[in-house]
Amino acid sequence: MANGHRWRLDLEYDGRPFAGWQIQDGTPTVQGHLEDALHAVLGERVRVSAAGRTDSGVSARQQVASVLTQVERTAKSMRDGTNQHLPPEISVIHAGLVPLEFDPRRTPHSKRYVYTWLCRPSRSPLSRAWHVRHNLDVQAMSRAAQVLCGTHDFSSFRAARCSATTTVRTLESIAVCQEGDRVRLVV
Repeated sequence: MANGHRWRLDLEYDGRPFAGWQIQDGTPTVQGHLEDALHAVLGERVRVSAAGRTDSGVSARQQVASVLTQVERTAKSMRDGTNQHLPPEISVIHAGLVPLEFDPRRTPHSKRYVYTWLCRPSRSPLSRAWHVRHNLDVQAMSRAAQVLCGTHDFSSFRAARCSATTTVRTLESIAVCQEGDRVRLVV
């Protein structure tokens, strides 16, 4: 194949040890570790692009990324070989060839975010949830969250150096649910 091979990589990671997705000098990032691991597997330096960037400490269950390479590999060797060179907090859960035009930032039709609160007197060192010492009013949270459904301009939530070309987003659904001492907001 003269133009190379485009791979879709579905990633899962615990973001606690990392300064987010994007490469930063002298700081461990998910992208940096992934590109180093791919270099070990492919024998060439590649740039990985992702459907979105995460902030410091943020985890992902199925973040979609892609890489273009001239080297031929099987899906199994891309997944398992890359995982062999990644720290235990990062894993390629799926690798597959996609059309050369595939762009993880433009191809996905939606993203899903889950925010979790742990509602009890003491925190948990095993939980990724935000700790609050009291119960939350799940019904009130759910009613308030519904105002955000639909298409809105979120420019007031934009970071100072955000490079997004538009701040208009459509939130298809928002659900707030309680499971035991955990409250989850699913967007």
